[in-house]
Amino acid sequence: MPIDPVSKPAVVFSGGGAYGAYEVGILKALTDGSSPATAQRPLMPEVVTGTSVGAFNAALLAMYAKDGTSTAAKRMEEVWMNDVAETASRENGVYRVRGNPLRYLDPGAFREPAELFRAMSDAFYLSQDWSMRLLRFAAGRGSFAQRTSDLLDISSFLSVEPFARLLEKTLDAEAIAESSVSASIVATNWQTGAIKVFTNREINAEHGPSIVMASAAIPGIFQPVKVDGEDYVDGGVVLNTPLSTALNAGATELHVVYMSPDVRNIPTGDLQATLDVFDRVYHIMLATKIAEDITTARWINEGLAVLERCGAADVRDVTLEAERSFIRVASVIHNRIEAGRPYRPVTIHRYFPKRELGGALAMLNFEAGSLRAMMEMGVTDARTHDCAAAGCVVPARAARAASRK
Repeated sequence: MPIDPVSKPAVVFSGGGAYGAYEVGILKALTDGSSPATAQRPLMPEVVTGTSVGAFNAALLAMYAKDGTSTAAKRMEEVWMNDVAETASRENGVYRVRGNPLRYLDPGAFREPAELFRAMSDAFYLSQDWSMRLLRFAAGRGSFAQRTSDLLDISSFLSVEPFARLLEKTLDAEAIAESSVSASIVATNWQTGAIKVFTNREINAEHGPSIVMASAAIPGIFQPVKVDGEDYVDGGVVLNTPLSTALNAGATELHVVYMSPDVRNIPTGDLQATLDVFDRVYHIMLATKIAEDITTARWINEGLAVLERCGAADVRDVTLEAERSFIRVASVIHNRIEAGRPYRPVTIHRYFPKRELGGALAMLNFEAGSLRAMMEMGVTDARTHDCAAAGCVVPARAARAASRK
């Protein structure tokens, strides 16, 4: 498919924990020029947006972009495999379980003073946390069932100290602030529920690591993170795939990476466990939001096409559906023109894994072999990309040009 020579390319990274390795695989294929989505040309994105683990990938891409995007993708792979991945000799670089009893079954667990100190710190943290919970349970005014439910908090047992150290080691805030790639990281204000978009200059030495951690703080699993005095959590609560953020940044050629397959390809026959049912509900909710963004982009393309035909005094090809699309987005197009930022036709390439990357809790599995397999799947999916099957958005003019080739 021909690429618009004056397009503004963007990469949109979704949230999904360990599934972020799949995004790195997609990026590798796009930037080495091995994907039909870019007509086998290396992708040079000008915009990158990300939520949750996608925020981490977005920050890395913006940071390494000065070396060329193909090199950036390779360096991102190195960070994932050398610093994020869990191996037999190294814990993962994202989280650890406080007071993990399995770890202490190892006879040599306390040979190192640091291990003993960590065990003592975990014991102190958990005893203090549970003392407060039991006190609230005893003094609470709700029903017994309600007060009992307040005792359960998975986040108490999970520490993100490894992620904080990883960000301190890998993030170069100055490189992100000065990057030629416009980066946007999405988080959710935990108090108001509002979306907050952080850009290059805000991802600085003071707030950069906290912003990335906040965007990845899955509610109920990880604690909220303070950024400039406000509590923030995972941007995926409201906007797991920040497609609209890329459009607002002026992108016209979007490469959007999703962490879950098309809902229609996820079988329902084996949904026996509650977690599996919740996992499917989660995928359906994401798919609904994605469909809204894609539909809006199609309407904008159709609306612009109507304007172009009317301007050329050629309205013979304007269909009733095109007229409806124009009416739906006319005010939006008008407002952008008034603001001096008129819309241009948008191309959206969509990348889905052909099967589920894992079960309900697999997004917390950072084992090296699993991450490597997801990267390889991403490379393969980008190299065999099929716009028709993926439901990509292609402006009518580009589609007609491609069909003539």
